Amino acid sequence: MFNAAAIAAAKAATGGVYLSAGTYRVKILCCKYINSFKGEAFIVEFEILESTDPKRPPGSQASWYVGMQHPSASSNIKAFVRDVLAVDESEIDEAAITAVIEPTNCLAGLVCPLRCVEVKTRDGNPFTKHFWEAGADDAA
Repeated sequence: MFNAAAIAAAKAATGGVYLSAGTYRVKILCCKYINSFKGEAFIVEFEILESTDPKRPPGSQASWYVGMQHPSASSNIKAFVRDVLAVDESEIDEAAITAVIEPTNCLAGLVCPLRCVEVKTRDGNPFTKHFWEAGADDAA
C-alpha cells in the first residue's frame, strides 16, 4: 500500500560520486560520520578543481567513502588526516579526529592534491585507492 507519510518523513537518499584512477586537485567541502543502510561510514565530500579524468571535470563534486566495517577503515581515516594536515601521526588524537567531523568542519576549504589508483582487493575486485596530500586553506 502506498504510504505518503512514510515517504515524506524519510531522509532523501544521497548516493556518492566516486573517483576513478587519476590525478586531482580538490577542495574539501565537509567531512562527516554517518549511519547508512550499509552501516557506519566516514565521508569526505569535495569539489574537483583539477582533474585528469574526463568523467570528473573541474567544477564537479565527488566523495570518498570509508565503510567502518572494513578492518583498514580507522587507519585509512587517520592517514587521511595526517596527510592533508601534514602532521606527524602522533599528533592525531581523539580530539583531532572529532574536530574533523564536527559541524564546524575544520578541514572545509582545504585544497589538496589527490592521486587515485586502481588496485585489486584480496577477493580480486577493483578498488580505487586514494592518496591524499597536504592541503592549503582555500588556495583555489
